Amino acid sequence: MRGWVEVCGSLGGRVGCKCIVLHIVDAPGSLFFSDRPPQTCPPYPPSSTLDTLPSQERVVLHGVDVTGSRFFADPSVLRAVEFAARAHAGHRRRTGEPYVSHCIHTGLIVEHNIPPSVNIERYTAAVAAAVLHDVVDDAAVSVATLRREFGDAVADNVD
Repeated sequence: MRGWVEVCGSLGGRVGCKCIVLHIVDAPGSLFFSDRPPQTCPPYPPSSTLDTLPSQERVVLHGVDVTGSRFFADPSVLRAVEFAARAHAGHRRRTGEPYVSHCIHTGLIVEHNIPPSVNIERYTAAVAAAVLHDVVDDAAVSVATLRREFGDAVADNVD
């Protein structure tokens, strides 16, 4: 992989956010970090989506704000979130947050990299797989169980 990848610490173009820009080149050990000023942060979720929501309609899953997400209202992604929450029950991040918050953030990062104009059904399995990415390694869930519960596309992406 080669090029620039931007990861916004607040997932979002809000005042005071700080982006980290990763420069990735093919040579080992050649990952560079740089800060960009907050005013260059891209809006996330897309401002056109947020502008259509009343300010009181926030959507929070396991402590993570997914307001405006194109995928976190989909029943299969919500099933993946609940499955991951059960699989990681009792697991905590170093910050003290439930581990499932990492899984949801991973799904949001994948969503952020999907162009806004695409058919979301095509990418729903990728977001669900991102949410479930650690259940096989960290929670002793088998790929066969994921295949049975979520289908081949999700299981193959996690595996």
